[in-house]
Amino acid sequence: MSDRRFDVIYLNADIFGPIHLARHLINNLVTPGGMLAFISSRRGSFEINVEAGLELYRASKVSLNMLAHGIYADYRQ
Repeated sequence: MSDRRFDVIYLNADIFGPIHLARHLINNLVTPGGMLAFISSRRGSFEINVEAGLELYRASKVSLNMLAHGIYADYRQ
């Protein structure tokens, strides 16, 4: 796959898969000026989530959001 470039790569998983894949792909397969997008949910937000329950799911979304922000900080130009 080293000679291919993708416009969209979609991976539906919790934390480790998307983060490891993003770090691997960002320099090799994302087109210049392209974008990596991570899909989370409102339950991954401290401010807008006021519902009870689903703590483990919410924790995974918060973790994904934080790690995605870290990738952004590492690679923004």
